[in-house]
Amino acid sequence: MEVENSQIWDRIAHSVLEDDYEEYSQLYHIRLKFLYSMMLEEINETNALDTLEFLIDEIIGYENSQKYMSLISLNDFQNMSPEIAIRVFSSVAFGLAVEQLKGRTYFSVAEFMKESFNALIEDTTIITEGVLSANRILISETLLDLNFVNGEPERMSFRLKRQLDLME
Repeated sequence: MEVENSQIWDRIAHSVLEDDYEEYSQLYHIRLKFLYSMMLEEINETNALDTLEFLIDEIIGYENSQKYMSLISLNDFQNMSPEIAIRVFSSVAFGLAVEQLKGRTYFSVAEFMKESFNALIEDTTIITEGVLSANRILISETLLDLNFVNGEPERMSFRLKRQLDLME
């Protein structure tokens, strides 16, 4: 039984945005689709409703932790470009890594984000060599953060190290 993605986006948006739903739901739905569509498609293909429910709960948990950062960056989703896509993934990767430092882990979200980001930066029809070159530091930091949240804590991005120092 496949669950409609639009119902899932709406459920997540209502849960996270609460009273701000009417004002931000349209752009927030675009954010959710951009970040999580591949995830939900994969889960829907397997018809694993228990896995889907777990994933939705994990997305809601992560999105709640990032609500205010998400709201201030929603305008980025009006005119998506390769550079903005990289920045969005970078922000999510950093958010996931900071949450992990706080003891809150979102393993499923992190795993799919790593897959999605790698697919994005390897797709030469979307990300040109010039975009890769111009964003190499941001891409490197993003990959380090994604590796960190996916169980490779021995190497940490500079921005995450600064955050950890501030938290101690």
